Amino acid sequence: VLRIARGELGVRTVALAGLLTGLGLLTKAFAFMMLAWVACALVLALMRAGRAGLAPIARAGGLYGVVALAVGGWGGIRNLVLYDALVKSRYNEIVGPGPGPGDDIGRFLDNWARLTVRRFWGDFGYYDTHIPAVAITVATVLSVVAIVVACVGRDRIAGTKAGDRLMLLLPLLLLMALQFQQTLRGYLNSGRIAALQGRYWFGAVAAIAVLIALGVAKVLRGRTQWLPLVFVPAVAVMQAVALATILGFYWGPPHSALTSRVRAIVAWAPFPGELIAAAAVAGAVVVGLTAVELGRFVRQEARSPALAEGS
Repeated sequence: VLRIARGELGVRTVALAGLLTGLGLLTKAFAFMMLAWVACALVLALMRAGRAGLAPIARAGGLYGVVALAVGGWGGIRNLVLYDALVKSRYNEIVGPGPGPGDDIGRFLDNWARLTVRRFWGDFGYYDTHIPAVAITVATVLSVVAIVVACVGRDRIAGTKAGDRLMLLLPLLLLMALQFQQTLRGYLNSGRIAALQGRYWFGAVAAIAVLIALGVAKVLRGRTQWLPLVFVPAVAVMQAVALATILGFYWGPPHSALTSRVRAIVAWAPFPGELIAAAAVAGAVVVGLTAVELGRFVRQEARSPALAEGS
């Protein structure tokens, strides 16, 4: 998508975008986001090229549409003809009618934002235990701030253009808008607030991960070699919080010691306890070696003149 936005309109690039979009459309309804994403990339390419780029961009858009339609877009057309909807759903048929048309928009907005964000961070898919709200709030605020920092102002770290950075943010905004629209429509029709699943935003994770890394790098400025030592502990903390939450609820008797919970896991595991212990030791070794290598990386990059200049 970024290549298309930069004016790289070769047959291979455009056809590959169409192929991936078509495969997505065969997989999940939220892949319709990709159509809008590529369309925005073509518009950005036209804005950058001016009138001279109109003909090649139109040809690229046509090729993209034909490939996407041939691979997976035909499914949406079939649904429109047979069911008068791009995506046929049996949700209402299975769940049954709701309490009636929803009219409390404030309650809807609170549930949509709070629950979807919480589940985006991984709420195990269950409803009886949750990652602590403070962990989710801190992670969300830090991520949003990093994304804003990445998108605003000049990029002296990687030299990217503002349009390219906004193109990386667009998948998240499109997925959020698509999920919001579907959820709101269901609430207004039935009064039931459903589809508040954070996994619906996962299609944007790869893109926003780049923005978050860039935002933190801009804050660090000439000390970008410290990036791994910022993110690895953050990942470790979130994993530890999630593991503690799971152990504290699902394993061992209530209020039991950690050793009792570990014994419960081993008892239910499909592998012998000795094999689990060996895997734990191997994992500890890998973590130790990773820490050593990160230390070497930081020292080496700190001596790199190119990195010190932010190039």
